[in-house]
Amino acid sequence: MVLEQFTFVNQLGSSAGVSRQFRIPYPDEYMVEMALDSMPFWDELQAHTNRKLLDKVGTLWFGDPTVVSTEGNIAEAEAAMTALHVKYEELTSKEIEDKFHFRNLPEDYTGLFQADGASIDFKATIETLLEIAARSPYVTLKDNSPVIDVRQSGKVNEITTPNGVYTADKIVIVPGPYVNSIINLLNFKIDATYWNMSSAYFKKTDPKIQYPTWFVFQNKIKDTNNGNQFYGFPGVSWTTRIIFA
Repeated sequence: MVLEQFTFVNQLGSSAGVSRQFRIPYPDEYMVEMALDSMPFWDELQAHTNRKLLDKVGTLWFGDPTVVSTEGNIAEAEAAMTALHVKYEELTSKEIEDKFHFRNLPEDYTGLFQADGASIDFKATIETLLEIAARSPYVTLKDNSPVIDVRQSGKVNEITTPNGVYTADKIVIVPGPYVNSIINLLNFKIDATYWNMSSAYFKKTDPKIQYPTWFVFQNKIKDTNNGNQFYGFPGVSWTTRIIFA
């Protein structure tokens, strides 16, 4: 049973927007391996819908090679992919400008391009998963069902919502940014950091150019809390906008 506090397919969670990124570059080998292992499951999911779930435009990482961010580091990603025999292309600052139309990059910037990266049609993916779950005799979906109480009696968990009370031997808590509102019911809390993200939309000057998804590694802006982190999505078939977050 899945209990959703809002309606399904909403824009109120930690992963939302028109597009999300699928990528292979990660700073740790186990994360690269997980991304590779997921690819057959994406193929299986695609077989359930005529809507294109992944637009395989590739992944571009570039910027200051010394910067370590929440996404890791360019050299770490290269090392992890090399260890797992994942093909990628190393890029100089000039090559990044020539191939991907960025301008005025510092000469010491480096980058990598990995061709298996893609833009995910977020709405189509979630709706396809929901349609599969709705057809399954083993899955029950309950929306508009926020959890307001959790109690344990022996090995049985009792979950209370405005729409009913449910019992289960096991519960999985996946509340995203609403984590404390749920685990407070279990009499503890965590220190969570929430990021406010801003988006901007730009029209392509040349409609024939196809951009990859990308992430830039830059030093923090001096004397601010701004991490100077930007990532972008290209225009895709399900929207005419380029999204920068």
